[in-house]
Amino acid sequence: MHNVGISKWVVIVYGVFFICVCANTSSATQFTAEMTETIHRNNEVRTSKIFVKDAKYRIEEEEEGQKIVVLVDGDEGLTRVLMPAEEMYMEMASDDMQSLMNDPFQAAKYTEKIGEKVKTGTEKISGYECDVYSIRRDGDDIMKLWVSKKLSFPVKIELPSEDGRTMLLENIKTSSLEDDLFAMPDGYTKMEEPKEREMELPEWTERIASANYVEPPFEQMMLDEEIVRVRIESGKGVKVSGTNKITDRSAFMAVPFKNGKPINEPTMYLYNLSNEGQTWGNTFRLTPYEADEIIVRVEEGTITLKLEAFDLGILEAVSVGKELKVPVKPGENIDFKLINMIDGESICTVTLVKGGKEVSDDVIGPKDHRTYTMQKEGDSKKNTWSNSTGADEFIVRVEIGEILVNVSQP
Repeated sequence: MHNVGISKWVVIVYGVFFICVCANTSSATQFTAEMTETIHRNNEVRTSKIFVKDAKYRIEEEEEGQKIVVLVDGDEGLTRVLMPAEEMYMEMASDDMQSLMNDPFQAAKYTEKIGEKVKTGTEKISGYECDVYSIRRDGDDIMKLWVSKKLSFPVKIELPSEDGRTMLLENIKTSSLEDDLFAMPDGYTKMEEPKEREMELPEWTERIASANYVEPPFEQMMLDEEIVRVRIESGKGVKVSGTNKITDRSAFMAVPFKNGKPINEPTMYLYNLSNEGQTWGNTFRLTPYEADEIIVRVEEGTITLKLEAFDLGILEAVSVGKELKVPVKPGENIDFKLINMIDGESICTVTLVKGGKEVSDDVIGPKDHRTYTMQKEGDSKKNTWSNSTGADEFIVRVEIGEILVNVSQP
């Protein structure tokens, strides 16, 4: 089987593998465009085509001579990568690391959460008036973004570094698009999910059993090859950060494990620190159904490890036929996560209520766009809803199975 590359949208920023884009993918405008990506270091140009309709979009590209189609459903929070020549596809959550590496637009929420978004002006790009934004972290611009006012969609993204790249939409044409473009075609066979594939464990995992457990708050210097373990506690998230203490490169991993195995490829959680004093890490909002511990290992150099715990917000189990009502603040984003608690399928729908009445489908979308299906225990779906409707209540209704619901607002 052809090996589909997934590193197209992985960009090196400050020496860290980092996905860096930003978009509003809820645009009601329908359009097509040619998408070019220029890699700064060698001026290599890659081309693809994008089709956008409401919260759905389709990207057509080629990898090593094979056509690849990426279908993204923003309402369902699902990404499907199709290999038409083989009639096979992969399916994953749009916020899964594998998905983000294939799709720059869904990585928007991640980028905005770790940086500061600042409007710097306006500019016309590809014939469209755009608001220009800089995303900043630790005082540095890590991305520039041009968002079309008419399309409510980015037409240009730039990572301002020698190892960065520029994405540009050109030949933009607005027109009505058929729903079939964004639908999963018949006759395709689903490939096993990346998390289910047997992965080869690196040698260092053999030393995990002898490593010590530590609890946040925690701060300590760690040397090359040192390992510590952090238990996942129900209702608590963990922020993991490392600071380089030497003039040369340091690197560390913070890898979620479940039943003695990493939940994803460990190298996806590698943080490279090129300069002395540089700090990087990740914020883990995990439950014991998804992972039972985080393994922190220094791959190279010397770091100061810092662990901080925080409350996840509302965290409640909801069984079949029941619903969870959560008060929310009007005008503030609603972050929610749904975790399957049973060894089988669970299905739920979500909705908003304002003044005792459910917000209409015309505003928040039809029920099938607000329905989430999780196939096995530990499967999860995450999404962020803009509460521009002024709703005062967020509701989760479980139709099949049992689901652990996590809801929070900034």
